[in-house]
Amino acid sequence: QDNWIAHQDDFNQLLAELNNCHGQGETESSVKKQKKTFSLEEKSKSSKKRVHYMKFAKGKDLSSRTEQDLSCIFGRRQKSAKTQEGNKCLSSPGDGSNTVKSALTVQEYFAKRMAKLK
Repeated sequence: QDNWIAHQDDFNQLLAELNNCHGQGETESSVKKQKKTFSLEEKSKSSKKRVHYMKFAKGKDLSSRTEQDLSCIFGRRQKSAKTQEGNKCLSSPGDGSNTVKSALTVQEYFAKRMAKLK
């Protein structure tokens, strides 16, 4: 068993040396950093023909957008924990009417009301 463990250690060391020698020891983050982002605007400026106009290129270029902008564009929801807390509390009466926000759906509400009546 000791012989097998020693053989496994030698093999792991050999693999580590090969990875370092051939440059495969890089992590994914370093590979992403090496990739240069090339925006649509720069690409259209460098082309010989005028394929994209400036407003079109700026509108379609998502590399300059923030994470919040991208979530709005693609319709990703924000954190739902904040919305659930907001649904449980009463809203302040702004125009004199008493509005209650509930976490229940309409079907659940009427199912509870029918159960109370019976």
